[in-house]
Amino acid sequence: MIPEIEKKYFKMAVGPNVKEMATDISVSCPICEKFKDNKTLHMYVNKGLDQPLVRCFRGACEANEHRSLGNFLKDFYPNLARQYKSEKFKKDIQSIKSGNLNDILSRVNAKENTPTEKVIAIEKVIIPKVENIDRKVPEYFTKKFYNAKDISKCKSYLAGRSIPVGDDWLFSNRKFVEFEGLFDKPKHLPDSLLIPLWWENKLQGFYTRSIVEKEFNTIIFPQKIKIWTSEGYDNTKVTIITEGIFDAMSSGFESACAMLSSDIPEEVLEDLEDPIFALDLDKAGREKSLKYLKLGYRVFIFPEMWSEYKDLNEVLKYFTPPEIKAVIDRNIYRGKEAIIRLTMLQL
Repeated sequence: MIPEIEKKYFKMAVGPNVKEMATDISVSCPICEKFKDNKTLHMYVNKGLDQPLVRCFRGACEANEHRSLGNFLKDFYPNLARQYKSEKFKKDIQSIKSGNLNDILSRVNAKENTPTEKVIAIEKVIIPKVENIDRKVPEYFTKKFYNAKDISKCKSYLAGRSIPVGDDWLFSNRKFVEFEGLFDKPKHLPDSLLIPLWWENKLQGFYTRSIVEKEFNTIIFPQKIKIWTSEGYDNTKVTIITEGIFDAMSSGFESACAMLSSDIPEEVLEDLEDPIFALDLDKAGREKSLKYLKLGYRVFIFPEMWSEYKDLNEVLKYFTPPEIKAVIDRNIYRGKEAIIRLTMLQL
């Protein structure tokens, strides 16, 4: 349950128009101004936590990292932060005056006496050259993690998004995994999919996505490119470019890329002959589409019948990939007409 004082100050910061559940309160993010009331900013309590966390689940947002409510207010609403800290302190003092000191001390002692979970170390990662015709995750990783196809809850999670489990997708049931010699901190990977990222025959890293919590990240190896490409990726074919992997897989295009960040790497874009951008139907996605239109690229613009959907994976709940591709093919624009159409969507 989220304590009342946290609910109060979260709503004071973001406004009253929230979707509220016992362990999760979500709202259209005021930090990145998410379009069409997509509730990407969440305050929620995970199992085992003693306080709620706040995070926007749009990768390019400044609030896209876990924070306590106090730190969230400190970073984005400093005036409220002081008020929140003061009221929380007064509440604790009142609890002591009411004779609840033993309860408070017992919670503190229980927390101090709880053994910390051992960080599981993985030896130094070696990234061999992998031929495209044998697009296979090195055995080093397959020995450290499970194959996602063997995990029933992975298949159930992906079935809910109409996405098949990839042959080379892995699964981690460890709370923390340390990639020795590569990163300063262990990676938080409980109940997480690890989707391999490939570029020019080499493993670039993994996209990780929890199947039980709203948590996703990318593990990019040093000097590697943050990009996902489909198994049928071919720079000489028509290639669709989306923001997320599931959107790319939903598009119906054999050759597809997912940016996984605010922009596609220049070396990837230069490699493509005539790509099509199919970005999310939110403010950030429309602004990026406009950017690429002005650079001369082709852009898919959501037709009116899909105006209620925020991305292609959401469309996949109601249409098959071939049907989605057919609609995309009919709604590709370039130049002034596209800029006008996209601008009209923003009005």
